[in-house]
Amino acid sequence: MNDRLLSLARTRYDGGITTYLEVVVAEATALTNRRAAVDLLTRRMTASVDLVKALGGGWDASALPSAGAVLSRGSDGEKNPEPAVRP
Repeated sequence: MNDRLLSLARTRYDGGITTYLEVVVAEATALTNRRAAVDLLTRRMTASVDLVKALGGGWDASALPSAGAVLSRGSDGEKNPEPAVRP
Protein backbone atom coordinates (compact mmCIF):
# COMPACT_ATOMS: atom_id res chain seq x y z
CA MET A 1 0.00 0.00 0.00
CA ASN A 2 2.89 2.35 0.73
CA ASP A 3 4.20 1.92 -2.79
CA ARG A 4 0.75 2.70 -4.12
CA LEU A 5 0.56 5.89 -2.04
CA LEU A 6 4.04 6.86 -3.17
CA SER A 7 3.11 6.27 -6.80
CA LEU A 8 -0.05 8.33 -6.35
CA ALA A 9 1.91 11.18 -4.75
CA ARG A 10 4.38 11.17 -7.64
CA THR A 11 1.57 11.13 -10.19
CA ARG A 12 -0.15 14.04 -8.45
CA TYR A 13 3.14 15.96 -8.40
CA ASP A 14 3.82 15.22 -12.08
CA GLY A 15 0.32 16.44 -12.89
CA GLY A 16 0.91 19.68 -11.00
CA ILE A 17 -1.80 18.97 -8.44
CA THR A 18 0.44 19.03 -5.38
CA THR A 19 3.88 20.08 -4.21
CA TYR A 20 6.94 17.87 -3.95
CA LEU A 21 6.49 17.88 -0.17
CA GLU A 22 3.73 15.27 -0.55
CA VAL A 23 6.15 13.02 -2.46
CA VAL A 24 8.83 13.43 0.20
CA VAL A 25 6.36 12.65 2.99
CA ALA A 26 5.15 9.55 1.11
CA GLU A 27 8.76 8.41 0.60
CA ALA A 28 9.56 8.93 4.29
CA THR A 29 6.46 7.00 5.32
CA ALA A 30 7.29 4.13 2.97
CA LEU A 31 10.86 3.91 4.29
CA THR A 32 9.69 4.01 7.90
CA ASN A 33 7.24 1.20 7.25
CA ARG A 34 9.89 -0.88 5.47
CA ARG A 35 12.25 -0.43 8.42
CA ALA A 36 9.49 -1.52 10.79
CA ALA A 37 8.83 -4.62 8.66
CA VAL A 38 12.52 -5.55 8.70
CA ASP A 39 12.65 -5.01 12.46
CA LEU A 40 9.64 -7.27 12.97
CA LEU A 41 11.12 -9.96 10.74
CA THR A 42 14.38 -9.79 12.71
CA ARG A 43 12.52 -10.11 16.01
CA ARG A 44 10.49 -13.03 14.66
CA MET A 45 13.60 -14.89 13.53
CA THR A 46 15.39 -14.21 16.81
CA ALA A 47 12.38 -15.42 18.80
CA SER A 48 12.24 -18.58 16.70
CA VAL A 49 15.90 -19.35 17.35
CA ASP A 50 15.52 -18.59 21.06
CA LEU A 51 12.52 -20.91 21.27
CA VAL A 52 14.37 -23.76 19.60
CA LYS A 53 17.33 -23.27 21.93
CA ALA A 54 15.06 -23.13 24.99
CA LEU A 55 13.31 -26.35 23.97
CA GLY A 56 16.63 -28.07 23.38
CA GLY A 57 15.82 -28.87 19.77
CA GLY A 58 18.11 -28.90 16.79
CA TRP A 59 18.28 -26.40 14.00
CA ASP A 60 18.17 -27.54 10.39
CA ALA A 61 19.62 -24.70 8.34
CA SER A 62 18.86 -26.52 5.08
CA ALA A 63 15.13 -26.21 5.87
CA LEU A 64 15.34 -22.43 6.06
CA PRO A 65 14.07 -20.37 3.13
CA SER A 66 16.66 -18.34 1.26
CA ALA A 67 17.06 -14.66 2.12
CA GLY A 68 15.68 -13.76 -1.29
CA ALA A 69 12.55 -15.83 -0.69
CA VAL A 70 11.97 -14.17 2.68
CA LEU A 71 12.45 -10.68 1.28
CA SER A 72 10.30 -11.31 -1.78
CA ARG A 73 7.54 -12.71 0.43
CA GLY A 74 7.62 -9.47 2.41
CA SER A 75 4.44 -8.82 4.31
CA ASP A 76 2.08 -10.71 2.03
CA GLY A 77 0.30 -12.10 5.03
CA GLU A 78 1.76 -15.59 5.33
CA LYS A 79 0.88 -16.34 8.94
CA ASN A 80 2.20 -19.87 9.49
CA PRO A 81 5.44 -20.54 7.65
CA GLU A 82 7.06 -23.96 7.92
CA PRO A 83 9.31 -24.07 10.98
CA ALA A 84 12.95 -24.87 10.38
CA VAL A 85 13.08 -27.06 13.46
CA ARG A 86 13.58 -30.77 13.79
CA PRO A 87 12.54 -32.60 16.95
